[in-house]
Amino acid sequence: MKHEIQSYQDVIKYIPLMADVDDDWPEDDYKFVQDAQRRHLLAQSSGKMWNYFFDVIKKDYFIDLVVKVRAKCNMPIQGYNPELPNAHLKLFGQGNTDRHKVFPVIKKICNKYGFNYETWKGVFEEVVYFGKPVFFFIDNFFDLSLIRLVDVSMLKSNKKLLSNDYPVALLFTPAVGRRDVENFIKFNWKRIARVLSNFKNFNLRVDKIRNRPKQKINQFIFNMFKRGLKPREVASSANKKFGTALTYADVNDVIKIEKKRRK
Repeated sequence: MKHEIQSYQDVIKYIPLMADVDDDWPEDDYKFVQDAQRRHLLAQSSGKMWNYFFDVIKKDYFIDLVVKVRAKCNMPIQGYNPELPNAHLKLFGQGNTDRHKVFPVIKKICNKYGFNYETWKGVFEEVVYFGKPVFFFIDNFFDLSLIRLVDVSMLKSNKKLLSNDYPVALLFTPAVGRRDVENFIKFNWKRIARVLSNFKNFNLRVDKIRNRPKQKINQFIFNMFKRGLKPREVASSANKKFGTALTYADVNDVIKIEKKRRK
């Protein structure tokens, strides 16, 4: 079945079917968004949230609330079949007057389990109506994660953040860990780089500046080495001269680097 989505792995498989861009977009842009969606989803910050989501919708508390609200709205006990023609109209059709009954239930669930209501309400609403997420009109796919990547130019309400100097921001939930952040950047760097490329500051040339203090120390170490001093003696001399805390192992590393640099 097209919409047989019961786990995080099913969501990953569904990504190629998602069309989160306009039909008239260039094919390269369309492919870029699909690739970005997949990379975003494969990051562990997304995997943790989706696994948690699928765990929550199996809990008795969640199921009891959903069954009750379906009864109030005269829905089938298991929800509507998303494979039926025009099934999306059950949720988004003009004749649907029950959404105001569903939203308080979703808000209650989000509060109990720590989900951001505005971010996740669309996904939970689909579960209420269809028994599972079906992604008929989920337009905030990139927000469904422990980490959100924000194009700052889109934050029109916050003038202080509107700056060409800092065009990208990462938003973290309290549950995020260091490895989640590192993994997120690894999987999403192409998307980050694409945003940054639109705000290239050609006057900021930090990549052209050499680390002069460090290079001065390295030069001193290499000169002492050429004079025949042992690594421990070189480390002692460098520490006295520059106030560092180098070990003989650090000195050996510097010597290796300087030798390669001079080849």
